[in-house]
Amino acid sequence: MEHSTNSWQAIAKRIALTSALALALMLTALLVATASAFAQPQGPVTATGVLERAALHSPDPTPVYG
Repeated sequence: MEHSTNSWQAIAKRIALTSALALALMLTALLVATASAFAQPQGPVTATGVLERAALHSPDPTPVYG
């Protein structure tokens, strides 16, 4: 009788691990789907503002958008 108990414990352990893996995969798929749903559409962007001069002693003279 001891042998069948060990077999059932092994089966239960395998089912628990498989269920945990399936749950993790479903949660990952849900996160990917949610991120895709909230993604910004790609396209032209219009911005208004003023280009400012970089700091006087900055090593990079590229103007910055302010």
